[in-house]
Amino acid sequence: MQAETEMKKFSALLIILVLVLSLAACGKKNEENKATGTPEPTKEATTPEPTKEATPEPTEEVTPEPTEEVTPEPTEEVTPEPTEEATPEPTEEVTPEPTEEVTPEPTEEPGPEPTEEATPEPTEGPAEDDVFTKSEGVMTYQEYVDAELESEVVVETFVQDKQSWWEDKATIYTQDNEGAYFIYEMACSQEDYGKLVVGQKIKVTGYKSEWQGEVEIIDASFEFLDGSYIAEPVDVTEYLGTDEMINFQNQYVLFKGMTVAASQDADGNEAAFLYKWNGSGQEGDDLYFNVEYNGQIYTFTVESYLRDKDSDVYQAVKNLNIGDKIDLAGYAYWYDTLNPHIITVVAAEE
Repeated sequence: MQAETEMKKFSALLIILVLVLSLAACGKKNEENKATGTPEPTKEATTPEPTKEATPEPTEEVTPEPTEEVTPEPTEEVTPEPTEEATPEPTEEVTPEPTEEVTPEPTEEPGPEPTEEATPEPTEGPAEDDVFTKSEGVMTYQEYVDAELESEVVVETFVQDKQSWWEDKATIYTQDNEGAYFIYEMACSQEDYGKLVVGQKIKVTGYKSEWQGEVEIIDASFEFLDGSYIAEPVDVTEYLGTDEMINFQNQYVLFKGMTVAASQDADGNEAAFLYKWNGSGQEGDDLYFNVEYNGQIYTFTVESYLRDKDSDVYQAVKNLNIGDKIDLAGYAYWYDTLNPHIITVVAAEE
């Protein structure tokens, strides 16, 4: 398109040049006529003939060919395509969700909650955990064990069994949750002796003594305390014949799987039991009988003051036969060696 435009411009200039040259040629011719002296016709003084006024021939006016006005083709204005103005997408305004205003619930002014008037339930005595708590100046079982013989001792303990009462003196078996105390001929009225029921807590003040290996409290006095405890028997069968057996002295214990062994009476005859230790006694006296366990012989006793001739255990021992298998329960009394005071005898469990 630009070449065509240039061509049109060139044509227009060429035409203009031709016109200019033609005009220049006409001017030159007039000048030549003047130079050669060719006069122009003049009128006579008489009335001149009318001269024909030289009317120049009309010259064909060179009208330049209309040139096609080079009108530049309208160029398509490069209007940049409207770019989509990067209008940020409307972001959803994050309007925090209305939070429920936490309005603290009205609290009642702090004050003691109304409590029902505390009406203590009737209790039989202190809770079990408390009954073993020692009062000031009272020994623990270990302190009692460590005390010197013939020294004063003070213990709190619980009645487990009563052996006898005579002339305001009581002999009893007692125990706490740590060990046992055999109390021999403690000062006690007959009325108070009746109150020394199994489990009763007492405070005992006396002297530690020993007789034939049996450690006991003698010359004692006592007072009643609140509280109760009844010990369960401890199976000590495995400790028979060992040094550890002494640790259970006077406790309520079990012996299982014993075999009745022969004893020898005063006449030299074998017997399942004897009246007194040597067989010289009679009905109502203490009963002695032998048992065998793991090849060792042990002598057990039914103390007639503890369980008299009418008691179940007394009759059970009288009915024993050599070779019977039995289980026994009683108190681990000592006489030079272990010599339990038995209160129960039954056939051994298979």
